Amino acid sequence: MRGPPELRQTPLDRILVRAVDGYGEALKSYGKALRSRNALLREKHPNAKAIQAYDFPVARYGSALVRARAVLAHDLVPAARRALDEVALSPDAIELKYQPRASGDQVAFTAALAEGPPATSPAAAPRSARTATTSPSPGRACPPAWWPARGQTRALALALRLAELHVLEARTRAIPVLLLDDVSSELDRERTARLFKLVAALGAQVFVTTTDPAIAAMLPGARRFAVADGAVTPAGAG
Repeated sequence: MRGPPELRQTPLDRILVRAVDGYGEALKSYGKALRSRNALLREKHPNAKAIQAYDFPVARYGSALVRARAVLAHDLVPAARRALDEVALSPDAIELKYQPRASGDQVAFTAALAEGPPATSPAAAPRSARTATTSPSPGRACPPAWWPARGQTRALALALRLAELHVLEARTRAIPVLLLDDVSSELDRERTARLFKLVAALGAQVFVTTTDPAIAAMLPGARRFAVADGAVTPAGAG
């Protein structure tokens, strides 16, 4: 929920690798081409032709990543809104936008990479050569206009994780395992009960950690384990 664009985009890539055939290979191919192009840009005397040789794979895979992330961000919004409402996490509306500094159109992406005259000198070099990094890039997303408060951050993070379950179930017909760490410190009893009810309706397998024994009582039929001094022992079932 906070931090640099690369960190905030990680959840999108995690979902897409599981939900979209070929996305993992595109992500890997883009990263490899981007690293090679940036390495050439950092040379003392960059070779324009060698750099341009990587324009096609960077634009091909980069534009594909932009398109897939944009569609996913659009799909996550209604699911996250439902989670906020059903768990009563926040009365505020949620809006999610993916705003990359790169085009989802391969032709436009390629043109942006080639911006400027050939790199015959530092003064005449394309912008990306002068900064020694490839620009534009799907990884160089626009920073947010504001950061959510701590309470909002927790609520939004949980809502987006629940939205991830919805999206993956819809796209893959498989529900991933949900891990909820120390949930009692994030939610009050009423919201915790709402959360468990929602997760039960999804049919997801859930692992919950808590230091509050009352939380375990809210999970009928759950297998319970106690952790003490690094040892895990069965604690009975509800």
